[in-house]
Parts: sequence; C-alpha cells; structure tokens
Amino acid sequence: MKTLTLATFRGLGQVMLQNHAGTGLLFAIGIALNSPGMALAAVLGSLLGALIARWLRASESDIREGLYGFNGVLIALAVSLFDLSCIPLLAGGLGLILSVLLFRELKRRGIPAFTSPFVVITWGIFALLPVAGIHPRPEARPIFLGGELLLIEGIPQGFGQVMFQGDIWTEFLFIAGVFWSSRVAAIWGLIGSSEAILTGLLFGWPRETLLMGIYGFNAVLTGIALGNSFRDWVIPVAGIGLAILIMKLMLLGQLPTLTAPFILATWAMIGVRNWRAAH
Repeated sequence: MKTLTLATFRGLGQVMLQNHAGTGLLFAIGIALNSPGMALAAVLGSLLGALIARWLRASESDIREGLYGFNGVLIALAVSLFDLSCIPLLAGGLGLILSVLLFRELKRRGIPAFTSPFVVITWGIFALLPVAGIHPRPEARPIFLGGELLLIEGIPQGFGQVMFQGDIWTEFLFIAGVFWSSRVAAIWGLIGSSEAILTGLLFGWPRETLLMGIYGFNAVLTGIALGNSFRDWVIPVAGIGLAILIMKLMLLGQLPTLTAPFILATWAMIGVRNWRAAH
C-alpha cells in the first residue's frame, strides 16, 4: 500500500519531470485549492495508471518512479473539463489503458515519451466527444493578485497551465513542489516562463494571453527537461524558444496545443545533442 501511495504521488510529480512524492503531494494540494474535483481526478489518474501498468506487467521500478502515472494525471484532468457522464468516463478509462501501452512501447524503443501519450490520446478525446454532443465546460478565468504585474503574475501562471490550473496560489505551490525536488529544475522552469513572456512582449502578443500563462507552460516543461539534461545554457534556452515558436504556430493554426510544443522542441534538442556527439 505504501509503495502504491508513493508511486501515485510520484506520478503527479512526474508531470513536471520530478521523481519526488512530496512534489506530487504539493501539486495535489495546489490543484485542490483551485478545484477539489480536479485534484481527485489527478490523484485517481495517477493511481489508475500505476494499477493498469501492474496489470499489464510493466516494469515495477518504472511504476514505483511514477512513470506510468503522469500521463494518467493529465488525461484525467483533461476529461474532468467535461461534464462527467458515462461517455467521458469511458473515454478516460480507455485513454488510461492506451497511455500505459503507448508509454511502454516508446520506452522499449528508447524514445523519450514525455507527455506524448497524453497529447495523442487527448487530441482523440477532444475530437470525438463533441461528435457525441459532449463539449468541455467553459474554462474559469484565472485568478490573479490584481494590477498590471505582468512579469510577476504571468510567470507562475505558466506553471499552473501545465495542469489546466488558473489560480495564483496553486501556481505558487507548483513552484514550491518543483523547488522541493530540484532547485535547478525550478530555476529553469522560471526561466522558461519568463522567456515566454519576454518573447510575447517583444513581438506584441496579447498581454492577457501572456498573463494567463498560455505561452508559458510548454516553455516551463522544456526548460525543466533540458536544463537538467545539458551542462551549458545555450541548448535549453534555444529549446525554450523553439517551444514558444511551435506554440505560436499551433495557436495561429487553431490547433489544440496541449504539451505538443514541449515534446517537439525537446525531441529536437535531444536530436541536436546526439548529432553533435556523433560528429
């Protein structure tokens, strides 16, 4: 029971690439401040991901580290955006099973999966549920401290949008959770969100969108992923910039971004590293 509990909260922490149960606990508390229902969905998503992985005989060490929980967290949070009925719940359950299978297959092939199972599966859910007449609830407006403190408030919002959250106090707990696990990761997450806001200000992107963290959350994840993996700062900063560019292009194309810009930018930078190592 203790092992499963730790795996569940590590799965929450792994949403921001942190193998730390305390981080996941702070994430859960942060989500609960904004929406108790979404917090319950996040915890269940991670728990069910671990249980499904055991049922499918995935690596026990990977399960303990929460690697089969974090895509489940994000899928459960995405499904919780809909009014819960039989069809969304069924879609979420099938999505959880598919996420475990896809993650295991990508890992077997040596491909860093990150949140790609969540992205692919949630794109399918978002495309199919409206066909059945089921649409997401209108998103609540983010809660800010007030004023025009764009750089101060927009930076933590980038952390919150990773898990569909828009409450400033939730974001502070998210940052604290990452910091608890890794100061380096927290700093690079803050750099990523800051770079997104500065880029948006430079090119005159809508200030409200910047304040909501829409351009920041993929930059946060990219900064955390690359900042922990590269000794120099050039590739992480370039990767963050690429994630912001991909985010902008997808928004212009009216495509559901989710965490696809983070995945593509990080894969690209890992490819650059491998190419440099080979030459």
